[in-house]
Amino acid sequence: MADNNTLSKREVDTANFLKDYHAHIKEILSKPSGEHAPDYDRVKAWVDAQASKRRRIAAAALASNIRYITHHELIRHCETLMEKMYTDTEKPICDKPLKWFVGPKTKSAYFISLICYDIVIKTGKRPPDKIICENLEYEECTECTLFYLDDMSYSGSQIYTLLLNIHIAAARHNPSYINTKKMINMNKVEAVPLDIRIGVCVLTERAEKQLSVFNYKFAYSHGISGFGDKPIPNPYKRYSSEILPDLNTLLGEQLFTDCLIYFNPYSDSSCICYFDHKVADSNSTFTNVLRFGVVPPTVINYNFIYDHDERTFSTYKKYYTQDKEICDKEIVNTQFIPFIRNCQPIDAGFLERLQALPYHVFMIISNGKDEGYSMYTINTSKNRNLYNYKNSANYRCPKSWYKNLFRGGTRKNKLRKNKTHRKR
Repeated sequence: MADNNTLSKREVDTANFLKDYHAHIKEILSKPSGEHAPDYDRVKAWVDAQASKRRRIAAAALASNIRYITHHELIRHCETLMEKMYTDTEKPICDKPLKWFVGPKTKSAYFISLICYDIVIKTGKRPPDKIICENLEYEECTECTLFYLDDMSYSGSQIYTLLLNIHIAAARHNPSYINTKKMINMNKVEAVPLDIRIGVCVLTERAEKQLSVFNYKFAYSHGISGFGDKPIPNPYKRYSSEILPDLNTLLGEQLFTDCLIYFNPYSDSSCICYFDHKVADSNSTFTNVLRFGVVPPTVINYNFIYDHDERTFSTYKKYYTQDKEICDKEIVNTQFIPFIRNCQPIDAGFLERLQALPYHVFMIISNGKDEGYSMYTINTSKNRNLYNYKNSANYRCPKSWYKNLFRGGTRKNKLRKNKTHRKR
C-alpha cells in the first residue's frame, strides 16, 4: 500500500490539476492552430539546394513525409482517445478507483490530460478519482484502473522503461517469488495482474512495436532488476488515435539511411513530425531539418560520422556508401533554408558562427553543456551559448508554450533548477 506521504502528495496533485483545469482550460483550447504549416515553396527550395542528386532524393523523401499536427487536430485526437478508452467493450472500466498518470507540469502530457479531462466532463464520462503527476510506483497501480496519457511516443522508450519496472515489481509481488534478494527471472515468475491502460494520441510504428512486448534479455544492462530470454507480451493495454508508419518502412533501408546520414547522423529517428505545441529533439525527429532547413556543405566528414554511430546505427552500416556520391554543386559552408511558417528567422548573431562549424560538429546532439561533447573531443567552452542556441528546446519553433503555462512547479523541480544554476 502507498504510504501516507504518497497519499498526501496525490491529494495535492489532484487539487492542483483541478485548479489548473479551471484556470487554464479555455486558454489551452483556444491556442492558435494551423499557423506553422510547412511553406512548400521553401520546402522545394530546400530540396533543390542540396549538393547532389542523392541528397536531393533524400530531402524530397523527408519533405513528402512531413507530418504536421495542428492544435485543433490534437484536440480531435484527444476526443478519439477518450472515446476508445472509455467505451472499450473488451475491457470496460469497473467500479475500482480510476487514476490518471499525467506527468509533471512542464511536460506536454500534462496539458494533454487537461484537454482529455475537459472532454470527459463535457461528454458525461467518469472523471478520474486521483491524479498522479510524478514518480509513478507499483503500489499506486494496484486495486485501481490507471490511465497513462500522452501526446506522442516516438520510440516508445520512456513509456516502455516505466512499464518494465512496474511489471518487474508486479512479478516480485507474486506469492511464488520467495528469494527477494536475487534478480527475478521474468520467464518463470508471472506478474500479478494490474489494470494499466496507455493512451497516446499518436504513436510511431516503432513505438507500437516496442510497446507490444517486454524483452528482458538485455534489461539488466540498463539497471533493471529482471531478466529472461523470451519476450513477454505486454499485458497493459494500449490505445492511440493514429499510428505513423516508420520512415524505414516507407522508404526502404538505403534511402532511410541516406536521410539519416545527411540530415540526422547521430540518431535513427523513424519519423519527421511536429505539432503546433512542440518540435521534439533529434533523438525523436529530424529537428535540424524542421528548425533550420539544413543544407549540408559539399564536403562532409563521413569518416567521423561513420565512426560515431554509438546509438543504434550498427544495423545500417552496410548502407554507409554516402561517401561515394557525386556532387554537382559547390557549397562551402552549411546553408539554412527554414521552411516552417511564422517562425522567427535564425538569429543573425549566431548565423555565421553556425555556418562556420564543420557539418559533422554542427549536427552533434547534446543539451549544449560541454560534457555532452567530450566524446567528440571538441572544445566548446567558448561556444557554449552557440550550442545552447542550436540544441535547446527553448529556441525551437513552434514554441513549447506549455512549459511556462503553469507557474511555480514543484519544490523539487525548483531545487534542482537552483542547484543547476549554482553549478554554472
